[in-house]
Amino acid sequence: WEAVVGDPETRKAMKAKALAKAQTEARAAMAKNWIAENGVLTGAADGGTIGSAKNYENFELILDWKTEGEAEMGIRSIPQIALGGKNSGALTGNMLHDNAAPKAAANGPQEWNTMQVKVVSDRVTVVLNGVTTAENVILENACNREIPAYAEGQILLIAGNAPLNVREMYIRELPATPRFELSEEEAADGFEVLFDGTSMHKWTGNTTNYVPVDGTIYVTAQYGGSGNLYTKKEYGDFVLRFEFAFDREGVNNGIGIRTPMGVDAAYHGMEIQVLDHDAPIYKNLRVYQQHGSVYGIIPAKRVKFPPLGTWNVEEIRAVGDRITVTVNGEVILDGDIRQAC
Repeated sequence: WEAVVGDPETRKAMKAKALAKAQTEARAAMAKNWIAENGVLTGAADGGTIGSAKNYENFELILDWKTEGEAEMGIRSIPQIALGGKNSGALTGNMLHDNAAPKAAANGPQEWNTMQVKVVSDRVTVVLNGVTTAENVILENACNREIPAYAEGQILLIAGNAPLNVREMYIRELPATPRFELSEEEAADGFEVLFDGTSMHKWTGNTTNYVPVDGTIYVTAQYGGSGNLYTKKEYGDFVLRFEFAFDREGVNNGIGIRTPMGVDAAYHGMEIQVLDHDAPIYKNLRVYQQHGSVYGIIPAKRVKFPPLGTWNVEEIRAVGDRITVTVNGEVILDGDIRQAC
C-alpha cells in the first residue's frame, strides 16, 4: 500500500514540484494514521486515503471490514463503494446509474462484514454479508464524469469519520478486456469509437441487458427485452461501421438510425435489419425484411451468411436521403429513402 494524493484528475493538474511535496506529506500522514497490527489494517478517523501499490483492471476481491462510522473503498482509483451506513456495498459515487443498496446489508458497528467485489469491463457486482448490494452496475467516473471510468487503477481504502478496520483481503486478477482502437486511416477520416470493448460511456437506454462481454456488446435473445440501446449523441449524415455475429439460429435484431428515443425504430426512424434470415423459421420472409433492408421500405440483396458464430463486417452509410449498406465487402442495399416512401 502507498499514500494517495487526491484523485487522478487532481494529480494530473498538479505541477511536478507541488505533487512531490504533497506526496511527501501524504506518506507522513499514512505512517501516522494507518497501522497494521495482529492481522488488521486500521485507518484512523479522517486518516486519509491509501491505495494498492499495483493497478488493477478486471478482478475479484474479498475482504472483511468494520467501522463505527462511514468510510469508502475505491476501485480503479475512483472512490465508489460505501463502507458503513444503510448503503454499504453500493456504488454511492454514481449519479446516472444505481447508487443505493436494495436493502441494508451491513452488520452492527462492532461486527465484521464480509464483502466480495467483482469488476469486469465497466460493470461492478458487490455482495455484502451474502446480500447483493450492486449487481452488474455501471462504474461511473466520479473523478471526471465527462470520461469513462479508468481502464485500470488502484484499490483505495478511504478512512471516514471513524476508524476503518480491514482484514483478510484477497484479490484475483481476471483476464483483461480486449480493446478496439481506430486505424490511422479511420482516425484521419474523422471516425470516432462508439464502443472500445470496455465501456458503454457513449450509450444510454437499456444498459442492463446490453453489456460489455469480452470486448463485445452482448444482448440476450429476449424478444422485446427491456428497451433499446441508444447513442447519447444524435447523428444526421454518417458512416457507421461495426461487426456482428449470431450466436444462435434465427437471431432477430436491428440497427435504428435517425431514431428518436422510446419509439419503434422500424416505424418512427429507420431500422436496418440485423437478421439470421437463413434460419428455417424465416422461410416465408418478405424481401424487405431480409438482413440489411430498411425495414418495410427498401429491400436488400439477400446475403449468404457464414456459419453461426462467425463475425461479419457491416457499414451503414446515410447521406441525405441515400442509404447504403455493405456487408462483408458487398453492397447489398443502395437506395433513396424518399423515393422508396
